[in-house]
Amino acid sequence: MKEFENYDGYKKELSLLYPVPLGVTIENGINRVHVKTKKRKFTAQIGMRGNQQAIRVNASKKVLWGWVEYTTAYYWKYTPNGPVQFGKEVKSGHDIMILGNPFPNGTKLYMWTRGTGEENCGIMTVQL
Repeated sequence: MKEFENYDGYKKELSLLYPVPLGVTIENGINRVHVKTKKRKFTAQIGMRGNQQAIRVNASKKVLWGWVEYTTAYYWKYTPNGPVQFGKEVKSGHDIMILGNPFPNGTKLYMWTRGTGEENCGIMTVQL
């Protein structure tokens, strides 16, 4: 058994042996974004449904026995200088239909859910 001079040395040694992931994982990409916190994760992917743009959304939360899908509100803002918009509460695995003007190619969508928060938004570049 290794001896430690003090408790701080013990904590430092433990952190080297067992790194604990902190913060948020955000994967940004073309037509897809994925954000994961300790207890929430969501994925959004933009595509075409017939002749309309739609964003397919998937959200999960961590419970005692693993990850389960859940219903949440989705928010996004887009460039250039687009307003913040949001859909109604949408079930995981369903689509948000983009009515009216579709997003042009090269649009950057900053997306988040109520569970991940705007500070953890992911960026998706639209290329359809």
